[in-house]
Amino acid sequence: MKTKTTIIFVSFIYLFVSIRTHAQMNPTSSVSKFADYMSEWCQTGDDKYRIKLEDEVFPKIGNNQSGAERCLVDDGLMKIFAQRDTTGLLSQIGTSQVDSYLQALTKAIGVDMQYMHEPPVWHKEYKEPVAFEEKVPIQFASMDFSTSGAVKYSGTDLFFVQGNYIVKIVDYDDPLAKAIKLYSKKDYKEAFRIFRELAYSDPNNYTAQYYTAVMEVKKQGCGYLGKIRDLEAAWWIARGKVAYSFEGYDIDKERMMKLHHRYSIDESCLPYNTNGKDFYLDKLMTVKIMSEGLMPFKKNSKDSHMGYMDESGKVVIPCNYELTFPFNSNGLALIRLKGKYGYINRTGDLVIPAKYSKALMQFKDGRTFVLQNDTLLLIDEKGNVIKEMGIGFDSIFEIVVNGQGFAHNKNSDLWYAYDFDGNIMEAMNGLIINYKDMSCYKKNKNGEKTKIGNIIW
Repeated sequence: MKTKTTIIFVSFIYLFVSIRTHAQMNPTSSVSKFADYMSEWCQTGDDKYRIKLEDEVFPKIGNNQSGAERCLVDDGLMKIFAQRDTTGLLSQIGTSQVDSYLQALTKAIGVDMQYMHEPPVWHKEYKEPVAFEEKVPIQFASMDFSTSGAVKYSGTDLFFVQGNYIVKIVDYDDPLAKAIKLYSKKDYKEAFRIFRELAYSDPNNYTAQYYTAVMEVKKQGCGYLGKIRDLEAAWWIARGKVAYSFEGYDIDKERMMKLHHRYSIDESCLPYNTNGKDFYLDKLMTVKIMSEGLMPFKKNSKDSHMGYMDESGKVVIPCNYELTFPFNSNGLALIRLKGKYGYINRTGDLVIPAKYSKALMQFKDGRTFVLQNDTLLLIDEKGNVIKEMGIGFDSIFEIVVNGQGFAHNKNSDLWYAYDFDGNIMEAMNGLIINYKDMSCYKKNKNGEKTKIGNIIW
């Protein structure tokens, strides 16, 4: 009886290991399936292979949405289509252009586009930064491919494979792929530098932000291990958790949530958590925490006043302000003092007095927009008024989008887009921020929305 029980127990363990091993099997099978469906689609022009590609190779997100909505396509190909695009739909690479990309790809296939590939190669030695054991870890495979006919392109892609699904595709020479290789070789310092640079360069790059947070938590590759790194890690983790609420399934944001719970992130110590939840969430999504080597910070969770510290954690500008925002490349930063906005330099001198009810966070060509009472003004870096746009304004959108500033007029109940010479470019009924893809949309009187551009922080 004991022997029989032992056999059953061992069989159970074997079955468990077999299932787990299957989940962690050689990832080249998923990549091969991807390549085969791509080849069939290009050879036949039959969309059923594209549907198979989306349904069987990429994970579902949200309410059974197509895997293609995750933009799991080769950036090189997408850039070619963007260059050839006459509609403007593909002019900005990103998830919101996936439908247009697929339309362009389908059209190219229809005029004789061929797709060729070499056998995929499993990179068993590649590891990614993780703070806890993944039930189904990410594995890596690369594959050479080329296209001919309507679109000529060749390259090598690195596939991130989880179980039977491809969760990310990047060019083999992409900085993200390079950092993965460096991390696998335990060159933590250089890998961390690249991850961090990527995290700060693109608000949508949650993969790099997750890896940065993990390496900070694990103290891998960090030059400074004090408050500055802990605060930065908390920032990325909390930001990923917030972003998760705007979107369905995303592996990196899901991991951010796990990090959030495991490390009990105290969001009260983070900058911008001062004026209520909505204000905090908006700033967390649209403002980066480190800029020009300085980070806004709070003394503690009980004191809402903010100042700046440098990369080593040294306080450079004391916590004398109600709000502080990232520094611009011109050496000025927006602050709020006694309910009014102004601009300081890197030594804390008030260069432009805090006398404005609203102000743009960024400068462009040495100019920015401010609101004095209900008058919209265009000023220079010394606070000189360049142009007065008019009265009746009650709000300014703090981020420059598509090279324009935006202000709302309460009298007309319209948003106006201005260039930085002070010219009105257009008026719109509404301005909408989509935190799912960090995009800005304008709305017409019928409620229809059109994308203006991506938020560049």
